[in-house]
Amino acid sequence: PAADPGPGPGGRMKHERPSADTMQRMLEGKIAGALATLKLNGDQLKLWAPVEAKIRERQAERIKMMEEWANRKPGDARPSMTERMTKMAEMMGKRAENAKAFATVFGPFEASLTEDQKKVVGAVMADMRGGHGKRGHGGHRWGMQHGGGQPG
Repeated sequence: PAADPGPGPGGRMKHERPSADTMQRMLEGKIAGALATLKLNGDQLKLWAPVEAKIRERQAERIKMMEEWANRKPGDARPSMTERMTKMAEMMGKRAENAKAFATVFGPFEASLTEDQKKVVGAVMADMRGGHGKRGHGGHRWGMQHGGGQPG
């Protein structure tokens, strides 16, 4: 068995991030769970298709970022504070663009839902967003805010 890596920065236990394949399989399960929970009719499924496409697009972006982060070299110099702030601003702008694009496709879908479906769609979609807020200080967003724009 591999040696226990022990606590990481701040006393937290180090853990391996899931592979891109594992992340993709987890997303497939979340999508299947969302469809089972919402029990969409045929017209709603048509409106769900662009929502699902945006979810998958965002997942692909997350995986790409994760792989870029993992491929940095140990000896690479830490970016300057200005570079980190600029990168953080770029990422915030991209998140805002993604949120607007998602809202554009989600609006018609949400409008098609029954009152019962509307009661659970928030929980279903929160799980689809990656569960921010479930891990202590807001998941990786806390790390983005407190780690100078570097994935946490």
